[in-house]
Amino acid sequence: DVEAEFHVPACYNVQPPPPPQAKLSSVLDETLFYMFYSMPRDALQDAAAIELYNRHWRYHKELRLWLIKDQSSSEQSKTPTFERGTYIFFDPNSWEKVKKDFIVMYDALEERRQ
Repeated sequence: DVEAEFHVPACYNVQPPPPPQAKLSSVLDETLFYMFYSMPRDALQDAAAIELYNRHWRYHKELRLWLIKDQSSSEQSKTPTFERGTYIFFDPNSWEKVKKDFIVMYDALEERRQ
C-alpha cells in the first residue's frame, strides 16, 4: 500500500485560539459576576464561578450572593461551624461591592471542586 504524499499549505497550520476560560484570570471581578449572573446554566457561568472561587470569593447558597472576607479588617471570631467578621458582598441588584459585618455559617457556603 502506497500513501500519496500531499503538501499542506502553511495557512492551514494555524493554532486555534485558547478557550475563553484561559483568559478569565485577567478579567475584573465585575466581569466574572456579569458572566455568572447573566449566563445561567452555561459553561461560562461555571468557569466564572471557578475563577471567583480561585480569587477567594465564596457563594452563599441561602443569600445567593458572592462574598469575600475583608482583608483590611481583623477577624472577630471563628469556630468549627461559623466565622464572624467583616465581609464584602457583591450585590447584583445595585452592581456594587458592599462591606458589612456578618456571621458566615460554613454549611451555607457552596463547596467547589477544583
